Amino acid sequence: MRCLVPGCLGAALVSSLAAADPAPPAPSTLLSDPAQLAAGLDAHDANVSAAMSRLDAAEAARAQTGVLPNPELSLSYAGLVVGAGNPMNGSTSPGNTTNVTVGATELVELGKRHPRQEAASARIDAAREDLVGALGTRVSAAITAMGKVAYLSARHDALTVNLDSQKKILALEKIRMDHQDLSGDDYARLELETERLELDVARADADLRQAAVACEATLRAPCGEGLGADALEHGAPLPDATPDVDHALEGRAAAVSSRDQQTALGYDASLAHNRRIPDPTVGVSYTHDNLTIAGNEPNTVMFSVSFPIAVFDRGDHDAAASIAQAHALAADELADRREARGAVDALVAQKQYLETEIERLSSVSIPKSEKILADTHKAFDAGQDSLSDLILAERAHRELTLELLEARYDLFTARSGLRQALGLDDAAARAATGRSAP
Repeated sequence: MRCLVPGCLGAALVSSLAAADPAPPAPSTLLSDPAQLAAGLDAHDANVSAAMSRLDAAEAARAQTGVLPNPELSLSYAGLVVGAGNPMNGSTSPGNTTNVTVGATELVELGKRHPRQEAASARIDAAREDLVGALGTRVSAAITAMGKVAYLSARHDALTVNLDSQKKILALEKIRMDHQDLSGDDYARLELETERLELDVARADADLRQAAVACEATLRAPCGEGLGADALEHGAPLPDATPDVDHALEGRAAAVSSRDQQTALGYDASLAHNRRIPDPTVGVSYTHDNLTIAGNEPNTVMFSVSFPIAVFDRGDHDAAASIAQAHALAADELADRREARGAVDALVAQKQYLETEIERLSSVSIPKSEKILADTHKAFDAGQDSLSDLILAERAHRELTLELLEARYDLFTARSGLRQALGLDDAAARAATGRSAP
């Protein structure tokens, strides 16, 4: 199918420049090869880029947890005499009474660096899974968008073929009417049926253009090339061997990310609990004292250590909050898995029914309809059947053809839904990002 979107030639040029050589695969290829689709979206999709930036932020946060607290440097100048001073000390000038102290202190954390670092590491793992999930979601969205274009393109083509056939019949019947072999009322009914088909084709054309625009926005490239009934039939492929459903649901990126977040919250609880462990502050200071007339030593060094007393803030509430959040995430994950399991079972049943329906339509109903239509044409030409019979036969055959196409699209949608539910699009995203399955 030719490009349907105005200005798509420019979009194609931009896409090819962004992707560089070689040229990006055709949409029909991407629809049947989610791995290639994931690789292309990984390189150019803005949502994936945002998830990558969040991963960078998580890695930076992990690096920050390995940084030691900054030491504190102190400087004091004391001993300035106020008032008359002590006459026993002689002169009260600053040069005789003052002292200068320079010191440095450092906080030594106990029981806190390890849980903080482990929590940050778990959040890196969660961010990596979020990246996989973001790319998997974009793969699913792209497959859905391309599948809709393929369906509407095939529907548009089928209606166009029917319209062309109807116009040929109308032209032939116009000759018959001119020779007074067909009444004006019958010809008017045939014209009305042709106009109805023209409206259907116009509506299908509008739907196709709209879907192509939405698909182009998802892929950032033209979406019409090669998409049709064949692409729809081979799109959103499923593996030959059905994966273990429970294992597949547990391995979805969203579920793995949730478990990583739960692990991080567990370490957050440990970090909060360990606030009751006092962190000593050790220090060393040097003092130069000018008040030697009073017997003071002119130069001294002092070592110090101080401990906070964990009386009021022992981190109990923060620890409880982290544990509660972890429990909430675990409950949400369980609910999501149960809902996804139900969706998988429903999609499997729908897929089996649609496969049976497609087989019946393609092997029984449509061949029978084709025979009835051919016989009706012959009978109409021989004057044995009325124009109403011919119109009804044409309409019934057209509806069966479109019903078969809709069943194939519904089957594609079921396969696409199973790919999403079972995490197969996430698997394609893992391969594209180089992130191995947990």
